[in-house]
Amino acid sequence: MTKKKPLVKPEDCEGGLYWIIVDCTQEKELALRYAAHRAKANNGRVALIHIMPASTFQHWGMVQDQIKDEERKKVEDAMCSAADLVYSLGGGLCSMHIAQGDRVEEIVAMLNDNPASKMFILASSEGKRPGPLVKYFTSKGIGRMRVPLVIIPQGLDESDIDYLGK
Repeated sequence: MTKKKPLVKPEDCEGGLYWIIVDCTQEKELALRYAAHRAKANNGRVALIHIMPASTFQHWGMVQDQIKDEERKKVEDAMCSAADLVYSLGGGLCSMHIAQGDRVEEIVAMLNDNPASKMFILASSEGKRPGPLVKYFTSKGIGRMRVPLVIIPQGLDESDIDYLGK
């Protein structure tokens, strides 16, 4: 993997970037809420990430392109909804980052390659087992990051998260 330019310059974000994964899980709402409050309290910005899987299907070129375009549109809609929530909570404007490739590798690269990175925020999933990202980043992945990892536990309501995020 080649080293990429920083996605957001530190001088454009004096309070740092609070990174959130935007996916189809319900728990992302908890992480978004917490990140919005942290960004507001520290004059920072929420950075939204979505990693699209690398395409392995190479046949039917035009059909594949149409499928990719439809997937990208869904991702962009989800990112805009997440950004709207952050903005409505006073977290300001978000930076949005969509990449394609290995999910873990792309996340680690975004976190580590950006000097404005301040915190990576995940939320635990409902049930007895952690989601794949929480599982990875709380075990062998923790040593690969240069920023703190915050995991929002399930069972907190909005007022709890609002209090903790300030």
